[in-house]
Amino acid sequence: MIALAVKNGLPLIIHSREAFVDCHRMLGELAPGHPTVIHCFTGTMEEARAWLDASCFISFTAVITYKKNGIVNMVPLEKMLLETDSPFLAPEGFRGTRCEPMYVRNVAQCVADVKGISLEEVDRVTTENAERFFKL
Repeated sequence: MIALAVKNGLPLIIHSREAFVDCHRMLGELAPGHPTVIHCFTGTMEEARAWLDASCFISFTAVITYKKNGIVNMVPLEKMLLETDSPFLAPEGFRGTRCEPMYVRNVAQCVADVKGISLEEVDRVTTENAERFFKL
């Protein structure tokens, strides 16, 4: 899939769950610097730093609303995308129910709260990131 994306000039969206070492190695070997987003990121700070060093975007879901963590704060807003992973992973307050795309606002609000910036700033920057990444 990596070779196919590179061949066709398409961005990569990687869901790396308990496979950081292998995914990071493969990306470095097969597509260094290729536009890549790490979807549904739930890794460690060290993994986040390694993905950022590889020029990847990091995408957060409502998992970040379950508990505040330093990873959200250490990832630059300019390298962040937001998502819901609908129909899974509903935000705090809605856990156990079907996750809906409208809950991306909860994810954005959590980022704003952790970073101490406005929801509007999070919305503006992450929307620009998505437009640039997906060439919209």
